Amino acid sequence: MGRVFKSELYSMAHSRLFWIVAALLIMFTVLTVSIGVAYHQPSERFYFLTGGRDPELEAAVYELDLMGGLENHLYYWEGRREYQLSPTAYAVISELPEYRYLLERGDFLHCYEIPPERYDIDESNIFEEWAVTGILSEFAGAAIASLFFAVFFFGRAHSHRRYIANAMFGVKRRDIVLGRLLVYLIACMGMIIIETVLSIVIYAPRVPELYGYAPILRGIVAQLTFGLFFCGIAFVFPVLIKKSVIAFFVSGFILTRSFTYSESISIFNMYYDAIDRTVTGEGFFTAYLPLLACTIAAFAVATAASVLYMQRARLK
Repeated sequence: MGRVFKSELYSMAHSRLFWIVAALLIMFTVLTVSIGVAYHQPSERFYFLTGGRDPELEAAVYELDLMGGLENHLYYWEGRREYQLSPTAYAVISELPEYRYLLERGDFLHCYEIPPERYDIDESNIFEEWAVTGILSEFAGAAIASLFFAVFFFGRAHSHRRYIANAMFGVKRRDIVLGRLLVYLIACMGMIIIETVLSIVIYAPRVPELYGYAPILRGIVAQLTFGLFFCGIAFVFPVLIKKSVIAFFVSGFILTRSFTYSESISIFNMYYDAIDRTVTGEGFFTAYLPLLACTIAAFAVATAASVLYMQRARLK
């Protein structure tokens, strides 16, 4: 196993293609996190909670003769029975004493909004409160990336006849799998850690300042363990299935189905439970240990299946 490990590690470290693929997958994962970040980024909003149409309010804003017309600066939400005022209109009204009474109305609301929740304008750390756990909960991109990487890492061994070459040199097939798996594990851990750290640095740089590094470290540990669970499941398919494209679609189908029923699958609930405890740290390890056990079990089963297959396979 040591010989295969050193050989694979050397090949990986000196492979330009590997570094390009790893960089692209990291960029893809970080980009997917931005989708959740954009949705949860607080926006400054201005509302009139009138409970119905208000002709007097509409007439007052209409008199301002703002560019774009009334409908672009005072929008009435039928379902909510309230008005949303544009930032441009708010700025103009704030500068005109004769119209400032509109902002002093009892039904005027100046707030931050992360749909569907609204927060007081003084609550400036809303996004960071979400970011501590929210960014760490964005695992879809990392799960998809693990499929690509597993097929790239193990599927190329079929196409490059690396399994055959090692077997011809008398290396035990168990050692072929374990040696290559160990390098794969190291690469996956490195990618997951880099992805998580980059996401926090890019999207939530104030989190360490407000909450310290302990919650971040707990979150990284939980996300690393959860990410490795998917890596453990993903690697078995390109080992068992020689056609890389088929291996990718089979593992992708299983992954998609797991997302569909995520609320009823224990591993997802374990992960969310651990993430929810990252800030305070209370009961974190109690929630984390079952997650760790599931990840170890996934790797153990996948490794056993791969070794058994390699021992029985006829390599040509």
